[in-house]
Amino acid sequence: MVADETSLVEGAGRLKPDVAVVDLSLARDRSLGWLKALRSRCPGLKVIVLSVHDEPNIRRAALEAGADAFILKRAIVTDLLPAVDRIREETGPEAPGDVGAPTPAGEVGKE
Repeated sequence: MVADETSLVEGAGRLKPDVAVVDLSLARDRSLGWLKALRSRCPGLKVIVLSVHDEPNIRRAALEAGADAFILKRAIVTDLLPAVDRIREETGPEAPGDVGAPTPAGEVGKE
């Protein structure tokens, strides 16, 4: 767990996790510079962004900045674990991308 975007980028660089679940409200940087920095420092890291905001432009911005999935907080109970499973499967040696995987209601992935 981290307190801000700087700690997120530094911690991910040091710990090298497979997946990071990040609350969009963590960052003060509304330009999503933290996500771009995270992508630059940890190119293999899969990032799931959580948000209370259901606006298409916010989803699109997060995905364009490098998020692998976008989950609405109100759908976290049903959508988070399937999203983690899906993006982890996509990194497996035999599965470069499971295009047949269902997309949960609250999540938008790169498709």
